[in-house]
Amino acid sequence: MFLSVLPLISIGQKNDLTNWNLNGKVKSIKESSYFAIEKNGEFIKDSLDLYYINQFNLYGNKIEDKRYSSKGNLEKNYVYKFDNENRRIEEAQYNGDEKLIRTIYYKYDDKGKLIEDVSYKEIGKIDKKITYLYNEKGNMIEDNSYNSELKLQKKFTFKYNENGNKIENCKFSAENKLENKYTYNYDLQNNIVEELCFVAKDSSNSKSVYKYEYDYQNNWIKKTIIYNAKPEMILEREIKYYK
Repeated sequence: MFLSVLPLISIGQKNDLTNWNLNGKVKSIKESSYFAIEKNGEFIKDSLDLYYINQFNLYGNKIEDKRYSSKGNLEKNYVYKFDNENRRIEEAQYNGDEKLIRTIYYKYDDKGKLIEDVSYKEIGKIDKKITYLYNEKGNMIEDNSYNSELKLQKKFTFKYNENGNKIENCKFSAENKLENKYTYNYDLQNNIVEELCFVAKDSSNSKSVYKYEYDYQNNWIKKTIIYNAKPEMILEREIKYYK
């Protein structure tokens, strides 16, 4: 399955536009996800699944994400706060009734690299903790997820190409056993065009292919996802820019 809101470029001192591989001064993005079908040899949109509206500030960081159902009902609202160096320090997550359901706090090292985020569902009670490690180039190479009792639950490791794009993503269990392995290929715009997935449990493989259409800023505005040679999703973006 696709992860439409998760970038595959390492997080650190870069702003969200860079992490999302976006060009220009983006003000907002409405990203709609449709189920896809094949008709007369073409992949076309079927029904709407959901859509996001992402708001960015002038520094290129997201300040709010809202997720809506296919009927237009607000399902989740994510609100972000930043420090004086424009680093995200807090994320508040609300449900469709605007009730706070989770708060995440971010911690950085003296080089400005994100090293830890801690989630709380209740004040003073940890729900989840994630720690991050980097290589000498500043690329994130490992993250470790812990539960509310701070016991390791899973680990991810990452490898990169010379452009800093993630080319391998491995998921391990708490016992350090490989569960899934993803590898990626990119186009000239540094967007993923092919994703291969290996599932260790049953030694199965799958392949996702991504096709794009771009706007005048060279940002994609349509993304077709083909899973094991069958149409899966079509994502469309309405991008607004600061003048």
